[in-house]
Amino acid sequence: MKILFLTPYPIEGPSTRHRVFQFLPYLNEANIGYELESFLTSNDYSKVFLQKATFLLKVFIYLKSFLRRLLLILSENHTYDIIFIQLNVSPIFSNFFNRIILASKSKIIFDFDDAQHIRHSNAQTIIADFFRNINQTKFILEKSDLAIVGNDFLKEFAEQYCKEVIVIPTTIETRNVETRTYIQSEKVILGWMGSSASSRYLDIVKDVFLQLLQANNNLEIQIVGSKGFKLRHQRINFMPWQLHSEYDLLRRFDIGIMPLADDEYSKGKCGFKALQYMIVGTPVVVSPVGVNKQIVQHGINGYHAYVENDWIGYIQKLIDNHLMRIEMGQKGRKFVISKYSTSVYAPNFISSINKIAKIPK
Repeated sequence: MKILFLTPYPIEGPSTRHRVFQFLPYLNEANIGYELESFLTSNDYSKVFLQKATFLLKVFIYLKSFLRRLLLILSENHTYDIIFIQLNVSPIFSNFFNRIILASKSKIIFDFDDAQHIRHSNAQTIIADFFRNINQTKFILEKSDLAIVGNDFLKEFAEQYCKEVIVIPTTIETRNVETRTYIQSEKVILGWMGSSASSRYLDIVKDVFLQLLQANNNLEIQIVGSKGFKLRHQRINFMPWQLHSEYDLLRRFDIGIMPLADDEYSKGKCGFKALQYMIVGTPVVVSPVGVNKQIVQHGINGYHAYVENDWIGYIQKLIDNHLMRIEMGQKGRKFVISKYSTSVYAPNFISSINKIAKIPK
C-alpha cells in the first residue's frame, strides 16, 4: 500500500503537524509506505505566516505553490492506493484541483479539524472570498471514501455528505513533551499562543487584561505567535513563535488562556491551545465552546469562563494560589496523556487506513 498525503502546510503548520506528521512514525512501524507533499514549503510558510511578507510576495508564493502541486497531481495521482487530503487539495483555485484529483482511481481520505465550511469574519474581504471556496469541503466529502474529523460537531456535518466518518481529535505526541518546572516566583505569567488569524479572540479579554494588570503589579502577559492583538502595555510582551522553541515558550506560562467566540465557526475548533497548555502542566481558563467543555474539567484542571467577571475571577484565583496552579496543572497533564495522546489514537488511525484500502473502488 502507498499513500500520498496532500497537506496545505509543512511541519511548521500546527494542524498538519499534529494531524499528519505525528502519525508518520506509526505508519513506518506498520510498514505502510507514503509520500507527503505540502502546498507550502517550510521556507514559504515562514514568509507567509511568520514574517512580514508583502501582499505581492504572498501572491507569488501561492501561485508558485499552485503550479508545483498541479504538476504533482497531473503526473502522479494515479500511482497511489490512497490520497489523504488534509484540510483541502489546494487553498486557491480549489475547484480546478478537486475535479482532477477526485476523478482518480485512488481511494480518498479527507481529514479536517476546522469548520472551514462556515464563513467567518477573517474571510470577509473581496480578495479572500475570490480565492477561498467554502463549498469545497462538501464537494470533497461527497467524493471521499473516509472522512476523519476532529470533533463531534464536525462529524455531524460530515455525515451529511460522506458515508464513513470517524472522529480522531487533534492530539499531542506526549512522549516528547516535558512538564514545566514549578518555581514559586513573585512574577506570574498569563500566556496565550496562537496565529494571527486566532488573535482576534483576544479582544474578548482585552478589558480583562487591563483590570488584571491594574490589580496585580506582579502580572505579566505573554502573547506568542502574533502581534495582531492591538492592546499595548508595558507588561504585555509579544514573542515570535518558532517550532524548535514552542514548548519552551509554553513552559513559561503560569496560566494559559483560550478565549473563543460562541458561534458556529468556533464550535469546530478542537481545543488545541488548551491541550498544549495542559500537557506542560499549566492550568487553563477557557471559553466553554465546543470541545473545550470536554477537555477542560471545570474546577479540576482549569476553569470555564462565560462572561468577563468569570475571566477576571478565575484568573485572579490562580494568580493568588501557587499550589492550586500546580495541582490543576498536574491533573491537566495526566488528562491529556490518557485521553489526547497521539499514541492513544494511532491504532485507530492505522486500522481505518487499512480498512479503506481493502474496499473496492
